[in-house]
Amino acid sequence: MSKRRFKPNTIYLSVLANDHYTESLLEVVRVLQNKTTCFVTLNKPAFELEHSFRIHHVLPRNIFFVDTVTLGMGRKEDMKNVLYVSSPRAFTELSIAISEILKSGKFDCIVFDSLSTLSIYNAGDGAEEFASSLIQKTRAGRTLGVFTCLQGDMNNDLIQKSCMYVDEVVHFDDVHPELRQHASHMRTVVTVIGGIALLGVISSLYGFATPTGAVLGVDALPLPSFVLSLLVLVGSIGIGVFGYYVHRKVQIQPRVVMAASVRVRKNAGQLRTKFRKRIQDWLKNHPYLF
Repeated sequence: MSKRRFKPNTIYLSVLANDHYTESLLEVVRVLQNKTTCFVTLNKPAFELEHSFRIHHVLPRNIFFVDTVTLGMGRKEDMKNVLYVSSPRAFTELSIAISEILKSGKFDCIVFDSLSTLSIYNAGDGAEEFASSLIQKTRAGRTLGVFTCLQGDMNNDLIQKSCMYVDEVVHFDDVHPELRQHASHMRTVVTVIGGIALLGVISSLYGFATPTGAVLGVDALPLPSFVLSLLVLVGSIGIGVFGYYVHRKVQIQPRVVMAASVRVRKNAGQLRTKFRKRIQDWLKNHPYLF
């Protein structure tokens, strides 16, 4: 993989750093933004991903999602560019969805996010067999495949076995070192903001604890000093909250672990028909992509 592109008809395992996972994933999407992409998400619902892409100036107009999260959250969404699968555990359902994507012949790339999450739902060797099957299907369809995982999960059995099936293992930090630098800068900023907030709180509390200007035991702390201390306290808390928000904004947790749900047997033929119609409807409304 070069710095700005993936090679066509190649299967990648893209290893993303735990501490700036979101930024790395956004960069993957940026590199692919001129390709018609199927984004399979086991981590975040499609509506959250699309919102995140937009606020980071990545237009999702050529992205079709396979969302395994939203229905499990009990949400009633119906985005036209989303195919909803009941659960990340629904391997058969998910396999049918991806098979229909590949059969359409209209997608340049499949992004699977992520193998790390898939390993959470491993029942025996089920997840490993599913990952292997999916990689082979993508290769047989002569489609670019990008399978993500977390750096911290590289010793996981499923990830280790997947490494044997892909064409290239890419550590995204090595290809895009600026992501590591940006994450380091953000940690520095958050630390400085936190330090300012802490100093402000200490200063404010010290002001309350050591009043000056006592006159006959009445009004020991003059009103202007009291107001100033109160403003410093409130401002410091506000700065601290803002710093924490900024930190969380760039360090979104990459996994939404779905609670176990009762499995409902579904008719495979009906699923294929339903999924194929959803895909075809989206493709018909986006003729400029082809």
